[in-house]
Amino acid sequence: MIYLLQKALEADRQILASWAYFHRESISKYNKKPRLLQEKKHFNPL
Repeated sequence: MIYLLQKALEADRQILASWAYFHRESISKYNKKPRLLQEKKHFNPL
């Protein structure tokens, strides 16, 4: 029983780790977009 519980916790930890990684990646992508738009505005001569 304890072994099964440890296996379940390990699986949960892996799912949480992958979800956190994906979430962090999507946040970094989302944060880069406005910055790129602002840089384009600064470099735009018009």
